[in-house]
Amino acid sequence: MALEQMPAERVAWLQASARTDEAAGRLGWEVAEFEMAATEQGIAPGRLGRWAEDLGADILTARMLGPELATQHLKIRRRDLDYGIAAGWLAPVGRVRRTVWPGGRGHRKVVTMPMYRVGDLDAPKDIPEVNWEAVRATKPGRPSALRAFAQLASERAAVVRAFVDELREPFGLPVWSASPTSTTAG
Repeated sequence: MALEQMPAERVAWLQASARTDEAAGRLGWEVAEFEMAATEQGIAPGRLGRWAEDLGADILTARMLGPELATQHLKIRRRDLDYGIAAGWLAPVGRVRRTVWPGGRGHRKVVTMPMYRVGDLDAPKDIPEVNWEAVRATKPGRPSALRAFAQLASERAAVVRAFVDELREPFGLPVWSASPTSTTAG
């Protein structure tokens, strides 16, 4: 009797599971990224080296994203992510060091990037006071719908422009701040 059940159990498992490349592909990940996330969570493949379908959600919520990928995941602007952090809804769970080449001119710079867990990024979606459709519909350059929930420090460029204006007005100094939209002295 048990011998007769083995093929049926094996067929059922094959239908309820996926190969590593299939499981990673369903999440939109590379195989190495999927395997690393599974290892970090202590999740191992089942029989025949296959992954149970329902484990994908567990592995997905543990995925770590930097700020730019976090904004893509949430379908919001980078500034909106900053408001979520300032409101205390989001906090990095770790940091990684990355080498970047600003301007692509051969000079490299090592930066520390905060990392956010996907499961934590999804948690603010349940805050009833937030209209996420309005947040996502906000056009670039327009105030964030999330600013009612937190106050952000001034952006560095705004602070520099204010400082330059303070120098120019009382002292009559020929100073200006360059911006992407202006090419003349102010």
